[in-house]
Amino acid sequence: MSRAIVLVGVSRTSSVDFPALAGVEDAIQEMSQWAEAQAISHIIKVTDVGVGSVGEVTIELISKAISELLSRVGFLQQLIIYFSGHGIVNAFNEYLLLSGAPSNANEAINVTGSVALAQTWKIPHVVFFSDACRSMGATVQIGRITGSQIIPNEPMPGPEKAVDVFYATRLGTPALEVIDGERYVAVYTRVLVKALKGEEPAAIDDGYVRPRPLKEWLAEAVPRYLNSKNLSALISQSPDARISSGDKDWISKCNPPDSPTPSDSGQGVPANTSTSRSAGDRRGSANMPLSQRELRSGASAGPAIQPAKAAEMLLSAVLGNNQSEAAFAKLALEPILRERARAPIGEHTESDPVPLGLVNGSSSGLQITGARVQEATCTIGPVIHFASVANHTLVVESDEGQGQIFIRFEDGSGVLLPVLRGHVGIVRLEKGVLNSVHYESSNPSEAERSRHEFEDLRFAMRKAVTLGSLALDVKTALNLARRLHDARFIDPALAVYAVYAFQAIGRLRTIVDVRTELIEKQELRLFDVELLARKGDEVDTLSLVPPSLGPTPLLSQGWAFVDALLPKYPDHLKQLRQHVGQSLWSHYDREGAAILETWVRQSAAGQNHYSRA
Repeated sequence: MSRAIVLVGVSRTSSVDFPALAGVEDAIQEMSQWAEAQAISHIIKVTDVGVGSVGEVTIELISKAISELLSRVGFLQQLIIYFSGHGIVNAFNEYLLLSGAPSNANEAINVTGSVALAQTWKIPHVVFFSDACRSMGATVQIGRITGSQIIPNEPMPGPEKAVDVFYATRLGTPALEVIDGERYVAVYTRVLVKALKGEEPAAIDDGYVRPRPLKEWLAEAVPRYLNSKNLSALISQSPDARISSGDKDWISKCNPPDSPTPSDSGQGVPANTSTSRSAGDRRGSANMPLSQRELRSGASAGPAIQPAKAAEMLLSAVLGNNQSEAAFAKLALEPILRERARAPIGEHTESDPVPLGLVNGSSSGLQITGARVQEATCTIGPVIHFASVANHTLVVESDEGQGQIFIRFEDGSGVLLPVLRGHVGIVRLEKGVLNSVHYESSNPSEAERSRHEFEDLRFAMRKAVTLGSLALDVKTALNLARRLHDARFIDPALAVYAVYAFQAIGRLRTIVDVRTELIEKQELRLFDVELLARKGDEVDTLSLVPPSLGPTPLLSQGWAFVDALLPKYPDHLKQLRQHVGQSLWSHYDREGAAILETWVRQSAAGQNHYSRA
């Protein structure tokens, strides 16, 4: 098999807020040695430390290295891209910081955008390894990092390509360096290389290290390695991965040892008891049936299921065909998700009930809790406002099927959401952050049935997205697609969550199917669905954006796809990306709200406005 690997190492960024990483040099060297042992003929290093280092690692250098590789080699069956350095998460998307970041907002690898381009590229199998933090951006400067893609924008016809992404840690948490002997080492890479070299029998399948078993093994081996170091109980690291390749695809070919020794028995790298200490925050099987033993452990005082794993399990159960299993899963896992889960961002509570329907059961509108509405403008009709102590109700008087409503809150921030004839959007904010939206009938009796039918699925989907665990196995993905197909009314929020789930596992054709269902059943088009269905030619320029569709992603993570999939997206709207907060749904600060309001007022011709002023 024709293979190549690009090794990117960045020990220093442009900001003192990110400390120098002592483990980068060894990490690059270990991966390089493994690649040489694999007889990978094309090994490219772009690093600021070690042999062959460059002064600064830049997007241009990495992109040029990949382009020159392809022009020189011609055809590759597999490309591995490895990164060691600092990383951050903005709006649920990963950005790997290069030498010029964060001072230069473009000098970071946009992982999400790069994966999206690789899915329609010419290389059949691309593998990303990211040994970097996935902590949320904590400053305005970090929040404005937009990054750049490193995969060429060269889509090829035919089926989507396999793209696997391995993360050193789960969303919102750090990747660590620790002392091993007399040197700092990158924990994830140290354990990863051990598996790739064939030193761990549990990670080997018929002489190969394959993506899916590797994902499961790393999830257990990295925490074991940290435990062996006798570190503080507060220090932890749980790897994650998004796998879209087949069961027979492989990353490393090896000869498994005849019998495991104490150090090779799947227990991680043995502890060095003489020098272990904490480094602090130094760097920023999927198809198995649900185990009731695991479920019970989550509800007991025994070994606790992590919230992200609980979200995966609950979603799988809710979408399964076994109602008793789904009921048991809900009973066992909801307490974990409601009480123990500390999402990377704030999330609403369920304590305040939202009234069913609207004043007029055939109207369109929104029910809003958690924030005071200052003003609202809709593209299809006048807005009538009703306020109570618990919530705000916005009713849109219009016979048109779909439009957009801009809402400015009392703190100056704003959101842009769809309005649908005969349906009400349930919008919840917690501590000023928008993290929950769903749609149901504006008829109270139909809304009650909708809540009964979809409440568990909405909860599980939202939790999985918020915790970064919306990585569906094939069976669950098919069940979700079937659930949407069978529904008489497809909740736009569920459709949006679903297409991001399908995107994460490379099921691009299923995204197109969801788009077709929305158009045929409800004459409904949603920006995120159009974007991920690769229908960007219809929304590339402002003149081609119909007011009913809206000009921006509904989920904040959609912004990371815009540069990759909408190269002609208007510049004056592109700047909105820097004004999205750390919210699940796109929620813009005061400056961003002003840009959106201008677009909506132009679309509404200034006639459909409500203001408290």
